[in-house]
Amino acid sequence: MKSAYGERETHGTTYLKAQKNDMRGITIGDVNTDLVRGLVDDLNDTISSNPFDGNPFFISVIEERDLQMKNAIKRRMFVSKYRPYPEDNTLVFYVEPKNNKVCYCWDIPHHSEMPNILSNSDLYDAEYISRIKDWLRNDLYNFGFTKVNMSSSQVEGIDEKVVNRYRQAYQEFCENHGCTEEELETIKKYGHFWVPNPNYVDKPYKEEMKVSLIGID
Repeated sequence: MKSAYGERETHGTTYLKAQKNDMRGITIGDVNTDLVRGLVDDLNDTISSNPFDGNPFFISVIEERDLQMKNAIKRRMFVSKYRPYPEDNTLVFYVEPKNNKVCYCWDIPHHSEMPNILSNSDLYDAEYISRIKDWLRNDLYNFGFTKVNMSSSQVEGIDEKVVNRYRQAYQEFCENHGCTEEELETIKKYGHFWVPNPNYVDKPYKEEMKVSLIGID
């Protein structure tokens, strides 16, 4: 079966063919090597695809086990013109095609992995640990976001319409997650939300940077 998203077969078709042909899988020790090689290829392909005609964009990488295909690891590459919200299990890069510039934004592990990582923090890069702690505290400054009070509509450098859209989205999130009327009123008066900071500058990617998912030492 052909994929609707490119000149290739669907992942399900490829997986079924591999099963029928008794294709040999890889052992646990080999997984990281193959994942890194595939990720580098996918990143290069996504960067060179120039999805927004030369305009800067973000790449969000998500890797996870597939719930239907046993022992298969699925990787998805999302591109966006705007800074994505920092979610767990994401690796994000910022790309400027015209300047041939790639910046590392963040690498957040799945939330289920965080307690084990923090319990063994001496085995990981200090900045990686700091970003995990920031995320757990809902402190998004180092992810390129600015905190805005619910009562505020004007933020320096950010269009008022953008601020209002983010406020509305946060308010709807609270309403849909069981907040009582009293709690909603408190949030409207004293709460805050986060909006992307247009002046935030991500770090240019360097080989010596330690990014856990792609295995750079």
